[in-house]
Amino acid sequence: MKNEAGRQKSFSAMGASSILMIFVVLCLTTFGILSMMTSHSDLKLSKKAHAAVENYYDADAKVKEVIAIFDEEMVNFKKRNVPQAEYINKIVDKIKVDLKQWEYDTKIIFINNIISITAPIEGIKNQVLKADLKIFDVSESKRFEIISYKKINIIDYEGLSDENNN
Repeated sequence: MKNEAGRQKSFSAMGASSILMIFVVLCLTTFGILSMMTSHSDLKLSKKAHAAVENYYDADAKVKEVIAIFDEEMVNFKKRNVPQAEYINKIVDKIKVDLKQWEYDTKIIFINNIISITAPIEGIKNQVLKADLKIFDVSESKRFEIISYKKINIIDYEGLSDENNN
């Protein structure tokens, strides 16, 4: 090949630009593939986070539903003038029957004027949502107070072993 001045073009100049172009295309392709892999990993992580949040709020709804039923039943039993220990035990027994019918894994325990309600968080192994309610005397205007409401790891908390929940 000859240029305008009559000199022959060097083939190495054309080869260098071709090699540079191939290198640029390979780099862009590699970065594109890495970008796709990263976005796919981010999507999977986002789906896991979404499922964890959804499962947490499902457990939260179950605990709050049990608290609402407990509150409603306390109002009904207070109207009957039944002794406090008797009506709380009856309420707890009624709620346990309801939980079995609804096929909830939620558990309820009554010890020393404290009611503990636990609901497992699905998809997260060994974690539960636990609410503790302090029951007030019948003569007081408040029926109960939530003294704790938290997510706990069952392995770290011996108070929730299966033998205590039955």
